[in-house]
Amino acid sequence: MINAIHTVTNFAVVYVKDWMARASSLRELEQIAPEDRSRTLRDWNLTSFEFGSAMRHRFASQDLLSCAMRTLDIEQDQFSSEHIAWYRDMQRSCVTCPHRSRCRKELMGSSFASHYQGFCANSANFAEILERS
Repeated sequence: MINAIHTVTNFAVVYVKDWMARASSLRELEQIAPEDRSRTLRDWNLTSFEFGSAMRHRFASQDLLSCAMRTLDIEQDQFSSEHIAWYRDMQRSCVTCPHRSRCRKELMGSSFASHYQGFCANSANFAEILERS
């Protein structure tokens, strides 16, 4: 019984923290000048609508792509500077992915590397990057 209460409480805390982080991200974007907002969204290759929709997904404000790349031993800084457009496309895929909850769970549980092929929007990208390595 105590275990169940702990699990539910932990879930509630994580849920509220995530909701607050997503709301904060939306507020931050709304507070910057319209031309800066447009440039930022353009850099991410997202429309305002797509960004708003993405922020409805759990853990949308977390940088799961960086965690995934570290887990797969991909040097993010080097890759992002050598392949700017490709990296931005990967960011877009990640931010708009409906499987972010599962991704975070797999990353936190250290099982991402053996399971990502079945759900990750960037699995083909990761395969190509790893093949090139």
